[in-house]
Amino acid sequence: MLVALYIIAIVIATSVVVSGLPSTVKKIIRNILVAVVAVSLFTVLFGGVLYGALAEAPEGYYPRAAVVVELDYSTNTIVVEDGAGLLWPFEGIEDFDV
Repeated sequence: MLVALYIIAIVIATSVVVSGLPSTVKKIIRNILVAVVAVSLFTVLFGGVLYGALAEAPEGYYPRAAVVVELDYSTNTIVVEDGAGLLWPFEGIEDFDV
């Protein structure tokens, strides 16, 4: 929806600006406008699809691989270490209990 409004605004603004220009300049501006609209649509349609496919983790999996390094039953916390060496504490040990 936002992209449609963006494209409509570009078309209206361009038509107002080019109304008094020679036909050669109008053709150049029209070609530039068509290119901008095409790139915008391509980015929204295919960029969104690719991002959506990459951003969603499968059911039951976490998006980042990590190794459990500590289980603390008394505080109900678990600590995992990712590939970069960062430690991530979580509450709810029942989700990670093995």
